[in-house]
Amino acid sequence: MNKPFLDQWAEILAKGDWIMTALMGIAATLWFCLAYRALLLQRGSRKPLEDLLANPPAFLGSEQRVFRGFVVEAVAAAGQVLRTATTMRASALESYLHPLVAKMNAFRSLVTALVALAPMAGLLGTVLGMMTMFSSIGDSNFSSQSGGITNGIAQALYATEVALLIAVPCLVVGQILNRREDSLKVELSQLVRLTCARPHEVAS
Repeated sequence: MNKPFLDQWAEILAKGDWIMTALMGIAATLWFCLAYRALLLQRGSRKPLEDLLANPPAFLGSEQRVFRGFVVEAVAAAGQVLRTATTMRASALESYLHPLVAKMNAFRSLVTALVALAPMAGLLGTVLGMMTMFSSIGDSNFSSQSGGITNGIAQALYATEVALLIAVPCLVVGQILNRREDSLKVELSQLVRLTCARPHEVAS
């Protein structure tokens, strides 16, 4: 009879020792960071950039309460620049966009580091499991009650399997989010060029 899913995972955690606990911590941190980035990296509107710039949303500045998406916030800043700056528009707009770009990079480096760390932690668990197994062979301890051969093999295999199950999906999702971020940055660069090309707008 098959064991319940939660019981299987409890058994894996028990056999994996402290390495498995570390891997679960890495997994929880990774998925939190990825979920945060997925919610953060929003455009804010499906309208083309030119249409948004033709009728930019209000620039809220210090009154900002709710983040409206990177492109919408950038277009609002561009509208403010068009109304107030007659020269040096690129510099003026980039001063508004710099905090947005910094916000866009949230957790990117941490995700990259943890995705690389997960297989290394799995490899460490594999090595520790092999050491346990060979130690048991040397001691002629063939029982599995105190970390013998069976536990050594289980620890080695489970650590590798769990590390890959963590790293591979997170790597794929992380790359998708990185491409979304890069696409948003390209749009912000296009916005700077469009803003510099538009005539000055007189504030009403």
